[in-house]
Amino acid sequence: MAWAGDKLTGKRTHVEAVIPLYLSSSRVLVMMRLGDHSPSPVVFDTGTNDNVLDTVYAEQFNLPRIGPSTSTDGSTGRPVPGYQTRLVGVQLGGIPIADAPANVFDYHSTDEVGIFGPNSFPQKLVLLDLRNAELRILSGSAVDTMDGPGAPYLGEGAAGLPSLQVELPSGVVHAILDTGNDSALLLPLEFSEKLSLAGGLEQIGSVVSASGSQPMYEAQIAGDIRIGAITVNNPTIRFIKGGYPNVGLPLLRQMTLAFDPTDGRTWVIDDTASNAARE
Repeated sequence: MAWAGDKLTGKRTHVEAVIPLYLSSSRVLVMMRLGDHSPSPVVFDTGTNDNVLDTVYAEQFNLPRIGPSTSTDGSTGRPVPGYQTRLVGVQLGGIPIADAPANVFDYHSTDEVGIFGPNSFPQKLVLLDLRNAELRILSGSAVDTMDGPGAPYLGEGAAGLPSLQVELPSGVVHAILDTGNDSALLLPLEFSEKLSLAGGLEQIGSVVSASGSQPMYEAQIAGDIRIGAITVNNPTIRFIKGGYPNVGLPLLRQMTLAFDPTDGRTWVIDDTASNAARE
Protein backbone atom coordinates (compact mmCIF):
# COMPACT_ATOMS: atom_id res chain seq x y z
CA MET A 1 0.00 0.00 0.00
CA ALA A 2 1.32 3.46 -0.89
CA TRP A 3 0.98 6.53 1.23
CA ALA A 4 1.96 10.17 0.96
CA GLY A 5 4.28 10.70 3.90
CA ASP A 6 4.22 13.40 6.56
CA LYS A 7 6.78 15.61 4.76
CA LEU A 8 4.50 15.81 1.74
CA THR A 9 1.18 16.68 3.34
CA GLY A 10 1.56 16.68 7.12
CA LYS A 11 -0.74 13.62 7.18
CA ARG A 12 -0.65 10.08 5.87
CA THR A 13 -2.74 10.09 2.71
CA HIS A 14 -3.52 7.02 0.67
CA VAL A 15 -2.21 6.97 -2.90
CA GLU A 16 -5.07 5.45 -4.89
CA ALA A 17 -3.13 4.64 -8.07
CA VAL A 18 0.34 4.86 -9.61
CA ILE A 19 0.54 5.27 -13.39
CA PRO A 20 3.86 4.62 -15.18
CA LEU A 21 5.12 7.30 -17.54
CA TYR A 22 7.56 6.90 -20.42
CA LEU A 23 9.96 9.80 -20.92
CA SER A 24 12.11 10.85 -23.83
CA SER A 25 14.00 14.10 -24.23
CA SER A 26 10.92 15.70 -25.76
CA ARG A 27 7.81 13.82 -24.63
CA VAL A 28 6.02 12.31 -21.64
CA LEU A 29 3.98 9.35 -22.83
CA VAL A 30 1.36 7.20 -21.11
CA MET A 31 -0.51 4.18 -22.44
CA MET A 32 -4.18 4.86 -23.18
CA ARG A 33 -6.79 2.14 -23.65
CA LEU A 34 -10.24 2.85 -25.10
CA GLY A 35 -12.70 0.19 -23.96
CA ASP A 36 -11.40 -3.32 -24.70
CA HIS A 37 -9.14 -2.19 -27.54
CA SER A 38 -5.36 -2.47 -27.53
CA PRO A 39 -3.47 0.27 -25.68
CA SER A 40 -1.84 3.09 -27.62
CA PRO A 41 0.62 5.82 -26.58
CA VAL A 42 -0.61 9.35 -25.90
CA VAL A 43 1.19 12.42 -24.60
CA PHE A 44 0.57 13.32 -20.96
CA ASP A 45 0.51 17.09 -21.33
CA THR A 46 0.09 19.52 -18.44
CA GLY A 47 -0.32 22.31 -21.02
CA THR A 48 -3.75 21.15 -22.19
CA ASN A 49 -7.23 21.33 -20.72
CA ASP A 50 -8.58 19.10 -23.51
CA ASN A 51 -8.33 15.43 -24.22
CA VAL A 52 -7.39 14.95 -27.86
CA LEU A 53 -7.38 12.07 -30.33
CA ASP A 54 -5.94 11.96 -33.82
CA THR A 55 -8.55 11.83 -36.59
CA VAL A 56 -7.20 8.69 -38.29
CA TYR A 57 -6.92 6.82 -34.98
CA ALA A 58 -10.42 7.83 -33.84
CA GLU A 59 -12.09 6.72 -37.09
CA GLN A 60 -11.80 3.03 -36.19
CA PHE A 61 -14.05 3.47 -33.13
CA ASN A 62 -17.05 5.19 -34.76
CA LEU A 63 -17.11 7.79 -32.00
CA PRO A 64 -20.13 10.10 -31.83
CA ARG A 65 -19.80 13.60 -33.24
CA ILE A 66 -21.43 16.01 -30.82
CA GLY A 67 -20.26 19.28 -32.34
CA PRO A 68 -17.27 21.15 -33.76
CA SER A 69 -13.90 21.00 -32.03
CA THR A 70 -13.56 23.39 -29.09
CA SER A 71 -9.74 23.33 -29.18
CA THR A 72 -7.83 26.58 -29.57
CA ASP A 73 -4.18 26.65 -30.58
CA GLY A 74 -2.31 28.09 -27.60
CA SER A 75 0.43 29.52 -29.82
CA THR A 76 -1.72 31.28 -32.40
CA GLY A 77 -5.07 31.68 -30.64
CA ARG A 78 -6.83 30.22 -33.67
CA PRO A 79 -9.50 27.49 -33.43
CA VAL A 80 -8.40 24.01 -34.42
CA PRO A 81 -10.63 22.38 -37.07
CA GLY A 82 -12.11 19.02 -36.12
CA TYR A 83 -15.01 17.69 -34.09
CA GLN A 84 -15.91 17.02 -30.49
CA THR A 85 -16.81 13.58 -29.20
CA ARG A 86 -17.32 11.97 -25.80
CA LEU A 87 -14.95 9.32 -24.49
CA VAL A 88 -16.35 6.61 -22.24
CA GLY A 89 -14.43 3.77 -20.62
CA VAL A 90 -10.91 5.16 -21.13
CA GLN A 91 -7.93 4.10 -19.03
CA LEU A 92 -4.51 5.70 -18.65
CA GLY A 93 -1.86 3.27 -17.53
CA GLY A 94 -4.60 0.81 -16.58
CA ILE A 95 -6.43 3.34 -14.38
CA PRO A 96 -9.94 4.54 -15.39
CA ILE A 97 -10.33 8.26 -16.01
CA ALA A 98 -13.46 10.37 -15.93
CA ASP A 99 -15.81 10.07 -18.89
CA ALA A 100 -15.57 13.41 -20.63
CA PRO A 101 -15.69 15.23 -23.98
CA ALA A 102 -12.64 15.09 -26.23
CA ASN A 103 -11.61 16.84 -29.40
CA VAL A 104 -10.65 14.95 -32.55
CA PHE A 105 -8.43 16.61 -35.14
CA ASP A 106 -5.42 15.92 -37.37
CA TYR A 107 -2.67 15.50 -34.81
CA HIS A 108 0.16 14.96 -37.33
CA SER A 109 2.32 12.62 -35.25
CA THR A 110 3.62 9.13 -35.98
CA ASP A 111 4.63 8.42 -32.38
CA GLU A 112 1.42 8.97 -30.40
CA VAL A 113 -2.31 9.08 -31.10
CA GLY A 114 -3.45 11.89 -28.83
CA ILE A 115 -3.02 14.09 -25.79
CA PHE A 116 -4.38 13.73 -22.25
CA GLY A 117 -3.81 15.96 -19.22
CA PRO A 118 -4.34 16.21 -15.46
CA ASN A 119 -7.96 17.29 -15.96
CA SER A 120 -8.62 13.61 -16.66
CA PHE A 121 -8.77 13.16 -12.86
CA PRO A 122 -11.34 15.60 -11.43
CA GLN A 123 -11.91 15.53 -7.68
CA LYS A 124 -8.41 14.10 -7.18
CA LEU A 125 -4.96 15.37 -6.28
CA VAL A 126 -2.58 14.52 -9.13
CA LEU A 127 1.16 14.21 -8.41
CA LEU A 128 3.48 14.38 -11.41
CA ASP A 129 6.88 12.93 -10.48
CA LEU A 130 9.00 12.97 -13.63
CA ARG A 131 12.20 12.04 -11.78
CA ASN A 132 10.65 8.66 -11.03
CA ALA A 133 8.48 8.57 -14.20
CA GLU A 134 5.26 8.23 -12.24
CA LEU A 135 1.86 9.84 -12.05
CA ARG A 136 0.30 9.31 -8.62
CA ILE A 137 -3.40 9.80 -8.01
CA LEU A 138 -4.52 10.73 -4.49
CA SER A 139 -7.99 11.24 -3.09
CA GLY A 140 -9.48 14.70 -3.37
CA SER A 141 -9.26 15.13 0.40
CA ALA A 142 -5.46 15.21 0.07
CA VAL A 143 -5.80 18.73 -1.37
CA ASP A 144 -6.67 19.97 2.12
CA THR A 145 -3.33 18.72 3.47
CA MET A 146 -1.17 20.62 0.97
CA ASP A 147 1.10 23.42 2.19
CA GLY A 148 -0.49 26.76 1.37
CA PRO A 149 -3.16 27.71 -1.16
CA GLY A 150 -1.10 26.74 -4.23
CA ALA A 151 -0.55 28.74 -7.39
CA PRO A 152 -3.76 29.44 -9.33
CA TYR A 153 -4.14 28.15 -12.85
CA LEU A 154 -3.52 30.66 -15.62
CA GLY A 155 -6.53 31.42 -17.82
CA GLU A 156 -10.28 31.73 -17.47
CA GLY A 157 -12.40 29.06 -15.81
CA ALA A 158 -12.24 25.66 -17.47
CA ALA A 159 -9.66 27.04 -19.91
CA GLY A 160 -7.15 27.52 -17.08
CA LEU A 161 -3.83 25.67 -17.14
CA PRO A 162 -1.31 24.80 -14.39
CA SER A 163 1.10 27.67 -13.82
CA LEU A 164 3.82 28.98 -11.52
CA GLN A 165 5.62 32.26 -11.04
CA VAL A 166 8.91 32.62 -12.91
CA GLU A 167 11.42 35.25 -11.83
CA LEU A 168 13.07 36.86 -14.85
CA PRO A 169 15.72 39.60 -14.70
CA SER A 170 12.99 41.96 -15.95
CA GLY A 171 10.43 40.94 -13.30
CA VAL A 172 8.05 38.17 -12.25
CA VAL A 173 5.69 36.52 -14.74
CA HIS A 174 3.14 33.72 -14.51
CA ALA A 175 4.01 30.85 -16.83
CA ILE A 176 2.07 27.80 -17.97
CA LEU A 177 3.63 24.45 -17.03
CA ASP A 178 3.74 22.48 -20.26
CA THR A 179 5.21 18.97 -20.41
CA GLY A 180 4.23 18.93 -24.08
CA ASN A 181 6.82 21.63 -24.83
CA ASP A 182 10.45 20.55 -25.31
CA SER A 183 11.84 24.08 -24.78
CA ALA A 184 13.04 24.83 -21.24
CA LEU A 185 11.47 28.29 -21.33
CA LEU A 186 9.38 29.76 -24.13
CA LEU A 187 8.39 33.43 -23.99
CA PRO A 188 6.22 35.68 -26.15
CA LEU A 189 8.41 37.52 -28.64
CA GLU A 190 7.60 40.90 -27.07
CA PHE A 191 9.54 39.85 -23.94
CA SER A 192 12.78 39.96 -25.93
CA GLU A 193 12.55 43.76 -25.85
CA LYS A 194 12.44 43.79 -22.02
CA LEU A 195 15.41 41.45 -21.41
CA SER A 196 19.13 42.04 -21.75
CA LEU A 197 20.23 39.71 -24.55
CA ALA A 198 23.78 38.42 -25.00
CA GLY A 199 23.66 38.92 -28.75
CA GLY A 200 20.60 39.29 -30.96
CA LEU A 201 17.69 37.02 -31.66
CA GLU A 202 18.42 34.12 -33.98
CA GLN A 203 15.70 32.31 -35.89
CA ILE A 204 16.25 28.60 -35.26
CA GLY A 205 13.32 27.20 -37.22
CA SER A 206 9.56 27.02 -36.89
CA VAL A 207 7.21 25.78 -34.22
CA VAL A 208 4.42 23.59 -35.54
CA SER A 209 1.14 23.61 -33.64
CA ALA A 210 -2.35 22.32 -34.27
CA SER A 211 -3.40 25.24 -36.45
CA GLY A 212 -0.20 26.03 -38.32
CA SER A 213 3.42 27.08 -37.87
CA GLN A 214 5.36 30.22 -37.10
CA PRO A 215 9.03 31.23 -36.69
CA MET A 216 10.85 30.38 -33.46
CA TYR A 217 13.71 32.52 -32.18
CA GLU A 218 16.41 31.92 -29.60
CA ALA A 219 18.70 34.14 -27.53
CA GLN A 220 20.83 33.96 -24.40
CA ILE A 221 19.80 36.38 -21.69
CA ALA A 222 22.07 38.06 -19.16
CA GLY A 223 20.98 37.17 -15.63
CA ASP A 224 19.21 34.40 -13.77
CA ILE A 225 15.76 32.89 -13.98
CA ARG A 226 14.13 31.15 -11.03
CA ILE A 227 11.17 28.81 -10.84
CA GLY A 228 10.48 27.02 -7.58
CA ALA A 229 13.85 25.91 -6.20
CA ILE A 230 15.51 25.92 -9.63
CA THR A 231 17.88 28.72 -10.69
CA VAL A 232 19.35 28.86 -14.19
CA ASN A 233 22.24 31.24 -14.89
CA ASN A 234 22.31 33.16 -18.18
CA PRO A 235 19.91 30.73 -19.87
CA THR A 236 19.17 30.39 -23.55
CA ILE A 237 15.49 31.14 -24.08
CA ARG A 238 13.19 30.63 -27.03
CA PHE A 239 10.62 33.11 -28.28
CA ILE A 240 7.51 32.94 -30.46
CA LYS A 241 4.82 35.46 -31.26
CA GLY A 242 1.83 35.41 -28.92
CA GLY A 243 0.75 33.02 -26.20
CA TYR A 244 1.65 32.89 -22.51
CA PRO A 245 5.11 32.39 -20.99
CA ASN A 246 5.68 28.65 -20.96
CA VAL A 247 7.91 26.38 -18.84
CA GLY A 248 8.68 23.18 -20.72
CA LEU A 249 9.85 19.64 -20.10
CA PRO A 250 13.61 20.23 -19.57
CA LEU A 251 12.86 22.25 -16.41
CA LEU A 252 9.72 20.40 -15.31
CA ARG A 253 11.49 17.03 -15.24
CA GLN A 254 13.61 18.45 -12.39
CA MET A 255 10.51 19.08 -10.26
CA THR A 256 7.68 17.19 -8.60
CA LEU A 257 4.33 18.91 -9.03
CA ALA A 258 0.88 18.49 -7.53
CA PHE A 259 -2.28 19.56 -9.37
CA ASP A 260 -5.80 20.17 -8.15
CA PRO A 261 -7.78 19.97 -11.42
CA THR A 262 -11.07 20.82 -9.71
CA ASP A 263 -10.16 24.20 -8.21
CA GLY A 264 -7.21 24.90 -10.50
CA ARG A 265 -4.18 25.01 -8.19
CA THR A 266 -0.55 23.87 -8.44
CA TRP A 267 2.10 23.08 -5.82
CA VAL A 268 5.82 22.35 -6.11
CA ILE A 269 6.96 19.49 -3.87
CA ASP A 270 10.57 19.08 -2.77
CA ASP A 271 12.74 15.99 -3.35
CA THR A 272 12.39 14.60 0.18
CA ALA A 273 8.62 14.80 0.12
CA SER A 274 8.52 13.21 -3.34
CA ASN A 275 10.50 10.22 -2.14
CA ALA A 276 8.34 9.91 0.97
CA ALA A 277 5.23 9.73 -1.19
CA ARG A 278 6.60 6.63 -2.91
CA GLU A 279 7.25 4.64 0.30
